Amino acid sequence: MAPHDVYPEEIEEIFSRDPLIRRLESGQVKGEDLFIAFGTTNPGRYLTVLFVRKKDKRALVISAREMTKAERKKYGKS
Repeated sequence: MAPHDVYPEEIEEIFSRDPLIRRLESGQVKGEDLFIAFGTTNPGRYLTVLFVRKKDKRALVISAREMTKAERKKYGKS
C-alpha cells in the first residue's frame, strides 16, 4: 500500500477498531463481494480501505488511502 503511504499495520488497526463497512458491489465470484471500510488508526489517522471479503472471511485489500474531507465528514456522522 506504499503508493498512498498506508502500511499493513495501519490497515489491521482500523479493522480491529470497529470500522464502518459498506458493500459496494457483487464480486465476479459468488460470495466474494467488494467492500469499503472507513476507520481510524490508533494514533487517529482516518483511512479508507477497499477490499474483497473472501469466502473464508479474510479480506483481500485492493487499495488503502487517507479519507477525503467528504468521507471524513460522513464518517463522523455515522
